[in-house]
Amino acid sequence: MRQLAASIQTVDADGNLSQGLNYVEYNVLPDSTLEDALGTVVLEADGQGGTRSRVKLGKLGLALAMGSVVCVNEITRNEKLATALQSALEDGEIIIASPEAGMVRVPVHAASIIGLTWNPGNEGDPDRPAAAPLSRIMPFALPKATAQERQQRLGAFLHQFGDASAAPPQSEQERAARREQQRQLIVRRSYGISADLTVSEAELEAAVNFVSDVEALAGNGAMDREIGRNSRTPTGPGDRQLRSFVVLGKTVGWGTAKEIFRICCDQDDQFDTQWRLIEERFEAHFGRDGQAAARRAAGTAPQQS
Repeated sequence: MRQLAASIQTVDADGNLSQGLNYVEYNVLPDSTLEDALGTVVLEADGQGGTRSRVKLGKLGLALAMGSVVCVNEITRNEKLATALQSALEDGEIIIASPEAGMVRVPVHAASIIGLTWNPGNEGDPDRPAAAPLSRIMPFALPKATAQERQQRLGAFLHQFGDASAAPPQSEQERAARREQQRQLIVRRSYGISADLTVSEAELEAAVNFVSDVEALAGNGAMDREIGRNSRTPTGPGDRQLRSFVVLGKTVGWGTAKEIFRICCDQDDQFDTQWRLIEERFEAHFGRDGQAAARRAAGTAPQQS
């Protein structure tokens, strides 16, 4: 998460590129309170002999409101906090109970990113968050930066010390053109997001059928499950995961995108067996190389294995 915060790039209104976002880490304990994490409402003197309510944000609440990369460690240790974070993950709001005003809603800054970690089975903790928070989480790996990525980061850092003699844009039109140029640069080079997310009918059909198969593997009851058997609730993906899978598939490739479904498997000695079931369903719809749906859309012959 620190690497993620350090790698985020933003462009201001004048088209100036900046790198890095505020990073905050919060370690959850069994006795952690919502007041300490998100915030509370306190009463203070109003200077006229009375009192007034004021929102006092906690460490997480303040970080989310100001725009930060937030890492919440061992989220399964406190189910109340996991549930409270649902509104921040889904609705972009921090909800704080007030004895006088009911519920106070504080907007989450658009730049904020929330990361949740947990260690399955550690100290008797559940092996995963409850179903509702889980459906709002997209798991992914953050491997050590490659030499090329480090080179790109260094280049972005040095960019701020560029030619100071260059004439700044004079008109709003020129400033808008520079902002768009910087945005395109970030999208194309730094984040690798495809400029065209057009999905063919064949790819849509394959994605829907694959995710439906994973959902079937997770089952509706404990006796029906082939994956996620140790979880208290079914671990099958839903529409959120389907959307994430399609966007990632068109961005980084379908084979890499399927990695988000690793969380559906039990994180123990049964993982390899359960993950193989998901890989088999993926190959049935996308082929071993992940390009079968694209070939069907293009009307080309299937690749020989």
